[in-house]
Amino acid sequence: MADALIEFGFEPDYYDEYYNNFEQYSKDKIEDSENKSNRKKVACSKKIIPLEIYNNVRKCIIGQDDALKNIITTIVRNNTTNNPQFKSNIFLIGETGNGKTESIKQIAKQLDLPYVIEDSSKYTQEGYVGVSVEQAIIDLINAAQGDLKKASRGIIVFDEIDKKTDTDERESGVATTSVQESMLKMVEGTTMQTNLGSFDTGLINFYFYWCL
Repeated sequence: MADALIEFGFEPDYYDEYYNNFEQYSKDKIEDSENKSNRKKVACSKKIIPLEIYNNVRKCIIGQDDALKNIITTIVRNNTTNNPQFKSNIFLIGETGNGKTESIKQIAKQLDLPYVIEDSSKYTQEGYVGVSVEQAIIDLINAAQGDLKKASRGIIVFDEIDKKTDTDERESGVATTSVQESMLKMVEGTTMQTNLGSFDTGLINFYFYWCL
């Protein structure tokens, strides 16, 4: 399924045109992929249709229809481009228990994408007591069972990102600012060396949860 997503192929401007018209986007996307003979054929007999994913996920997530549409469409776009400049990340704000984490789990399951939910409060600047942000990449690769290609299209969720603000002066620069800088570096795209080889973070789906 992950390979099929990558080869589904559509232009970012096409996506933007239909971003707020989810059902029309899904319908036209099927016709577009079937009618353009010069486009690579999908490597999977089952096409990736955002509307189908949405209908399946909403059976488990109630009352978050608009959020689900935005998240699903963004993930599909991210996984059908090889250009990190066309990738979007998501910042979710809400109260605990409104379905943010479960939404990601269900969508990842539908798309067969590896994912990890990371507790932001555990991160500190590299060299200090705690865990460095790079651990999130290691966790994602492990979730993909060592498949670097699959991990590069996976999902990393930084939960409770609000705990990484500079509101606590005692932690500033160690557990806040430097951690934010490390996260930003990964989001913008960087190459990491792992025991399985070089790993580029540029196409990973990053999600940040801010709890009210």
